[in-house]
Amino acid sequence: MPRYPFSPEILDALPEELCELFRGLELTLLEEICSRLKIAGQLNEVTVQDIRALRAHGIDLEEIKKAIDRAAGIGEKKLDKLLDDVVERNQQYYTEMIGLAHVTAPERLVNESDIAAIRRQSWGAYKNITGSMGFLAVQGGRLTMLPPAKAYQWALDSALLQVQSGAVSYNQAIAAAAKQLAESGLKTAVYESGHVDSVDVAVRRAVMTGVNQLNSKYREQSMDYLETDLIEVTAHIGARDNDGPNGWENHKKWQGRIFRWASKKRTSTGNYPDFEKTCGYGSVTGILGANCSHEFWPFIEGVSEPTYSDEELANIDPPPFEYEGRTYTIQDAKSKQRQIERTVRKLKRRKTAFEAAGLKEDAQATNIRLRRLNQEYKAFSKAAGLPEQRERMRVEYPGDITDIKKFAPLKEYRGDIRVVGQFSPKEYVVKLAPPSIAGIRGHFKENLQSRSDRAGLTVAAAQSIINNSKLALYQSDRGTLKFLSDNGYVILNMSNEIVTAVPEKLRGKYRRYLEGK
Repeated sequence: MPRYPFSPEILDALPEELCELFRGLELTLLEEICSRLKIAGQLNEVTVQDIRALRAHGIDLEEIKKAIDRAAGIGEKKLDKLLDDVVERNQQYYTEMIGLAHVTAPERLVNESDIAAIRRQSWGAYKNITGSMGFLAVQGGRLTMLPPAKAYQWALDSALLQVQSGAVSYNQAIAAAAKQLAESGLKTAVYESGHVDSVDVAVRRAVMTGVNQLNSKYREQSMDYLETDLIEVTAHIGARDNDGPNGWENHKKWQGRIFRWASKKRTSTGNYPDFEKTCGYGSVTGILGANCSHEFWPFIEGVSEPTYSDEELANIDPPPFEYEGRTYTIQDAKSKQRQIERTVRKLKRRKTAFEAAGLKEDAQATNIRLRRLNQEYKAFSKAAGLPEQRERMRVEYPGDITDIKKFAPLKEYRGDIRVVGQFSPKEYVVKLAPPSIAGIRGHFKENLQSRSDRAGLTVAAAQSIINNSKLALYQSDRGTLKFLSDNGYVILNMSNEIVTAVPEKLRGKYRRYLEGK
């Protein structure tokens, strides 16, 4: 029997690449806004005149527009590719099922016009999201959605009022504004209702709506071709198990089982429970409802075999466990994991905003909290026996970011390189295959000859550091790559020539970063 085209785990992971793209955009915009709140070279107390001068200067919208357009363009291509994949998986699965059922295959499983209509709807939802992004801030006593440029002006206006009142310093006022923007994160408004969502949540919903509509269209058409009125529901660990007034609210009771869909022509002979009445199909609390990860697929009596035995379904969840004096079920544990992940993303935004605004102490304090929370996440996941869902926490920058001035040197790199996160205001974590050293610069050669501590750092030794590096960073202020290992670090230019190599142990800040990953 062919496997389902989409398990609950695959469905859960499908939108993540697009969500990560917009989390990266979120950090980029925070950095663009907050970095312009600094008043350079200010040794004395910032005055009202200083703030007014900064506000009058305004903000360059070009970089912000570039970042948004770039993410939106990349995202549209990713969405297209994702929908293509959904169509292909369904085609393959149902073609195999039709072959097993020995029925005549139709010329087309689903009309191209139906697929095109679902695509247009998905594109429309996506464009609504990318066209209405902003940050939530308190303005005039109420929460207001502010486009990025307006958010910058709001931060300065807020600081101006507070400094004029004499209540706080400029740095304190800017810290409060940066924190509020980071707490908000990038939001988007739903045009019909005016409801505001985090942009990654809205993207996830738009993607899954399109995926579910395609799956539904293929399923209903194929059930007619397969001449079956039976379906099998998928199952996963941690399914909700709370009873409700209708019975179907407890998803654990019906997951993994076979049902008859009464709205289909009767072809089965066995006794099967009613699908809609048992699973709540069409209800927000039932299958395919809010936050439901289940799917269902056609089941052919006498041909298909059940995916799960009664014993497997009864024991699908691990037993409750103890952690720091509290008992957790698997459902509780998954909820706590999600809560920690959301907090980690919020602290990453806050750290980015503080660093960009030059608020070092605030950034350091936030980083301490971030490290502790990462350690807690790791310990809790281990105690729960759950895999660490790092893909939901990772911030990935758009692949094509070299149009941004500080990333422009990456165009010259001779190989594949991807920016996946930010380590500090001028250092970005990159993924790449360990490059081979192509040459040496004068500074490296001079150090090798004149400094006794560098005598052993030959080209071969430098290559060994690169090959065994634990962390690779792009230095945006120098346009260079830094490879760090336990025995030292090596800096290369974009032509893979050694700029310098230093024999020192991995510093604490790098170790702490790696431990917290």
